[in-house]
Amino acid sequence: MQFPIFHGFIAPDAGSAKPLQAMKVAFGLAASLDAQLSVVIGALQISVRTILSSSTVKGLISDENKRSADSAEAAREQIAGLARNSGLIVHTEILKGDLGSIARRCANRARMHGLIFAEAGIPGELLGGALIEPLIFESGRPVIVVPNGFSSDISLEHVVVAWDGSAGAARAVWDSLPLLRLAKTIEIVTVTGEKDLNDVPAANALAGMLTYLGKKLNVNVLAFDGGTAASLIKQRAAQSGAGLIVQGAYGRSRWSELILGGVTREMLRDCTLPVLMSH
Repeated sequence: MQFPIFHGFIAPDAGSAKPLQAMKVAFGLAASLDAQLSVVIGALQISVRTILSSSTVKGLISDENKRSADSAEAAREQIAGLARNSGLIVHTEILKGDLGSIARRCANRARMHGLIFAEAGIPGELLGGALIEPLIFESGRPVIVVPNGFSSDISLEHVVVAWDGSAGAARAVWDSLPLLRLAKTIEIVTVTGEKDLNDVPAANALAGMLTYLGKKLNVNVLAFDGGTAASLIKQRAAQSGAGLIVQGAYGRSRWSELILGGVTREMLRDCTLPVLMSH
């Protein structure tokens, strides 16, 4: 079997070009890795289990469920067209149910793949990026998140690795090896002054471990300036022309990040580059 990539998304409003745009990016990534692509399309289904529901309410629910199912079928046809033109092996599946059910089943299916592709949602958008956190937490696999509306191929010429010596960061590095092998330059970025790094492996030690890849390796130490570590990493990645950031995800609990903020949540919210995250 070729290297397997998984992509899951919720079917959008009928006629939307959004999934096709994201799928083109997923197809480009699959082609660069000589990969097989599996796509799951979630068709949200509403159910109201009460004897008080009127025939009008039931009719509206039925219409909405049909619209969602039709939208998922239209997206599958779009993907089939891309597959025919690309020559890639692509498997598609439609999952029907409520959001929780679709998220759980997506994460279960993603566990059988080497890499997950996802598109970030627009902040405040209903269901925007609804599957990303379940995939990060439940799949056990690395997730590449591209910004909403991202339409370019993912460039692997220059890859930035955000390193803080944590278990998540270490997992992200080794999970990203299929991509790092295609990079020309790997830049390891560490932010000092934001957290205690005295008892973790240094960035220079990681660079030494990665020399076997035969790539140009740089280490860049950034001093914390009172803003956020995420903003420093994003600025450095933009300055260096990086096409991908690699980092650990949710070093703290998701609730702590929701309340206190964190690198993962900030990256998911407004990063302009693709980010590979491992938890």
